[in-house]
Amino acid sequence: MMNNSSFTDAETFIAGVAPGRAIFGCWSEDNNNFETGFFIQEDRKHLNKLSKYPKINLRSGLIIYLEKIGIIPIMLKINYDYELLYETMLNVHLSDGKGIEYLNDFCSQDRIMFHFYEGRDRKRSIIIENKMQREFQKIKAEVEKLPAWTMEDFDWAKERLYQDFSTPTKLFNALESNKNFYLFN
Repeated sequence: MMNNSSFTDAETFIAGVAPGRAIFGCWSEDNNNFETGFFIQEDRKHLNKLSKYPKINLRSGLIIYLEKIGIIPIMLKINYDYELLYETMLNVHLSDGKGIEYLNDFCSQDRIMFHFYEGRDRKRSIIIENKMQREFQKIKAEVEKLPAWTMEDFDWAKERLYQDFSTPTKLFNALESNKNFYLFN
């Protein structure tokens, strides 16, 4: 087990959610150099499905509603296993300014970290090369063309997204295509 002596906000949050949930947030090994990464809460059965060198398939896109509200789903599937499929939704207009910071990090970081938790205990961390920098940069360029939206707008659009893509698998598969920008009215 890894040392969990100093929890970040993301670590504190993920410790309190049900297994099968993922979020992104900042993490630092030395409390100085923070990186944006993923925090995944999982149960023992699913943690045991992680191989020694797991294949992490990371996908993202920009889904625009009403020509003004942008949702950036960031999804990951591990070892081609749909039981290890996780979704997060990035809102660049979070009131604390962190949304755009997260996107900037995904655009510039050379690596992405994935931290797996069982309860409060970090069981494993995996680092992969950030092969999606260019895609995140394209998403950022498109989202910057949109007017600012409110959290209420974002929540409405997220509910619409869940109607348009009724399962995480459908959304993940849609993000597989070369067309990762969608416009809905």
